[in-house]
Amino acid sequence: MNPVPFRSPEVVVTLPGRSAEALRQELARAHSAGADLVEIRVDRLPTSEVPRLTRLHEIPLRHEWLPAILTVRSRAEGGEGPEDRGERRDLVLRALEALPFSYVDLELERDLGMQEELRSWDGPPLRFVVSAHLSAGTPGKRARATLDRALARGDVGKVVLPASLSTAVDEIIPCLEGLSGRPWVLHTTGPSGALLRILAGRLGMHWVYASLPMPGSLREPVPSAGSVEPSQVPVDRLRRFFAGGDGAAWYAVLGRPIGHSLSPDLHQRFLEARKRPGIMIPLEPRDETEMVETLPKLTPWGLKGANVTRPYKECAARMAMEASEEVRRTRAANTLVPSPPHAFRAYNTDVGALRRIFRELVAARRWKGDQLLVVGSGGAARAALAAGIEEGSHVSFTARRREAARELLALFAPHPVGWMDPDSLTPSPLVVHATPVGRVEGEDLPFPLEKALGPGSVLLDLVYHPVTSVLKEMARRAGASYLDGLRMLIYQAVESFRHFTGEDIPRAVVENLLDEAGVAP
Repeated sequence: MNPVPFRSPEVVVTLPGRSAEALRQELARAHSAGADLVEIRVDRLPTSEVPRLTRLHEIPLRHEWLPAILTVRSRAEGGEGPEDRGERRDLVLRALEALPFSYVDLELERDLGMQEELRSWDGPPLRFVVSAHLSAGTPGKRARATLDRALARGDVGKVVLPASLSTAVDEIIPCLEGLSGRPWVLHTTGPSGALLRILAGRLGMHWVYASLPMPGSLREPVPSAGSVEPSQVPVDRLRRFFAGGDGAAWYAVLGRPIGHSLSPDLHQRFLEARKRPGIMIPLEPRDETEMVETLPKLTPWGLKGANVTRPYKECAARMAMEASEEVRRTRAANTLVPSPPHAFRAYNTDVGALRRIFRELVAARRWKGDQLLVVGSGGAARAALAAGIEEGSHVSFTARRREAARELLALFAPHPVGWMDPDSLTPSPLVVHATPVGRVEGEDLPFPLEKALGPGSVLLDLVYHPVTSVLKEMARRAGASYLDGLRMLIYQAVESFRHFTGEDIPRAVVENLLDEAGVAP
């Protein structure tokens, strides 16, 4: 399917509140952020809260009441509502008595018997969203056929299904050709979840379901607080992106897992600072093959660049037709920029970010710049070694896998890179932790890293927002200081944005981000 003439879809914000008071506050936020409609998930409310929906009338909106969609999602459809048809009907009727909904969401296989009964509802005229939630692995043609059935039965047809990145691109999108007339929605969830939402204007989709604006800060993000479905994109970001029309750029951050990434938040700040319409979304290729085969297919749909995180940095370097010196030196890339027609240029902005941090540590007299120990052997570890070599430090690394150690020694030859047996570590003035330990609960280092720390040492943990404080506590016990990876994340993102757009980020913007994250030098 080729992109159709761009049309800006209406944005539906699903309110996550579990009480009438929470919904009242969320409705005001959704209105301020530019929502066209709101969805109220009555299945998430305690029974006692349903009559209290009348409180939503208390909101002093600047304009008329936002059209509201009443949804009672059953457990079989991924919700929390009852399965029994009679119980579902009673819940719908109680909600309608409390609030003047414009739409009622009816499940295609379960609720259509309610439709005629609700048409005679003694209240404002109702319209119907007929929706279907399909299982993972559903072929694209079946998804399209289900959407056609939903459109035939309702005022709006909606289909949702889990889909991998390649399934979304190769099966789902091609089946959306020729949809017109009444409003339709097709969303995927999971690894490709954000993709069809931001492509909605190019696909001709009429509605996009979104989350409330993202709360929190870089230091304490709250990624799920405004969302019912993790694949939803914040309404304010969608509004700004769609306002740019067909020419608005979009970017992706690729990794597995990727839900933790702060790159979309950072690049949103950068786009706003440079007054550029655009957006960055997380995508999760299931393996290297899917990444290599699918990413080039996204450039005709407007992809202007991608950040890459573990475990795909080495794959990103291999798939590029052009590579920077840092990529050639490390054989790892974290930034890809399309090079028409179907190729990419690769950069490693981790190297420059780490060089900057090393210089700041020297300037602050926290490190003499002489010795550096890197823990790990992946893409981040390679960047740290390369940065240390460029700064003239004596660099060494430790890694449990001897095969990986031999590969790194060969990669950086003839530079004098040393290897330290993980069981024979001695204190180093600067230790860079470049393994995934700390990203998930229950994952520990397979060797005693504390032996590499001593009084006055600095432990630079490239994991940002670690879920455990194991390394931080380890540094404290050794009399060492601890830095997490937020400063590096910000620095590499600034350089990536320059490769994406050719523009630098104003110094004041970067300084504000560092202050917000609590990592200013």
